[in-house]
Amino acid sequence: MRSNEAMSHRASARMFPRASARTCRRAWGRRTVTVLMAMALVAGGRSAAAQAGATPRHTVIGPGLHLLSVPRGNLVVRIGAKESFVAGAQRPELVSAARALLAAQHAPPVRFALAMASEDATREGDGGWSASGAISLAHELARARMMRAGVAALPSMGFSEVVQLGLSGDEAHVVHQPAGYSDADVIVHLEAEGVLMLGADYASDGYPDLDLAAGGSLDGLVKTIDTFTRNFGQTRAQFVPMRGAATNGVALRDYRDMLVTVRDRVAKLVAGGATERDVIAAKPTAAFDARWGRGPVSGDRFAAMAFRSLARR
Repeated sequence: MRSNEAMSHRASARMFPRASARTCRRAWGRRTVTVLMAMALVAGGRSAAAQAGATPRHTVIGPGLHLLSVPRGNLVVRIGAKESFVAGAQRPELVSAARALLAAQHAPPVRFALAMASEDATREGDGGWSASGAISLAHELARARMMRAGVAALPSMGFSEVVQLGLSGDEAHVVHQPAGYSDADVIVHLEAEGVLMLGADYASDGYPDLDLAAGGSLDGLVKTIDTFTRNFGQTRAQFVPMRGAATNGVALRDYRDMLVTVRDRVAKLVAGGATERDVIAAKPTAAFDARWGRGPVSGDRFAAMAFRSLARR
């Protein structure tokens, strides 16, 4: 029988052809603590987090790897020996908590900051990291939307398909995906840590959102999640969503199965001539609402988005 490590090695080689094909080897125990509001005031003044009343949740997902979470998004902070790296939603309360964490840890300066596609990306830009000396990045389609919206904190560079970032002790491969949540979706693979950030295509706290106005596609979202489930779901990789806690491959597989079932049910209704109102009334998510309907996206809303996406096929 082929080992999980060998499977992961080949999967990495196929999905990241420009990268070294090291495997996802470790899953680190998690311990969760709350980032105290006092930490958000380390730099002085009243922070955006304090003003918004938000208290980001802080989960250590590995040595030097921190997940900061609020109900609408996640931000990963990687503290290396020579540099720090942040990736995810650049919401003000998350950025404030990240800066406080970095100061408390006496961490090296942030060298790279990735603004991933999310509901706040067009409004928040790079969260101000480039103004602090970091190289900030976003997919070129997301960056173009930020430019059109007149975002002040514009990422310093855009990219089209793949970016490899050299980090102390690891490499981060940032790879553009098929249009899912939006047409600017990217994933981040931290190979040595065995961590895959799947962005807004993955939500472990409930149904995902779709930004249909930005080219989002339910079919594309399913394709991305299915790809990572098949290639990494049997390994020890950790999967970091845009919303919710980091998970293992079992949880990702459950999420994939839910997406496929709902997508197929709605597609059948669309093929039969159903309207959006008909689809919502048919309750295609009913069997999953107890598990996946607890987040900010209700079952009815997800069914409506699924209809709008699939009706454009």
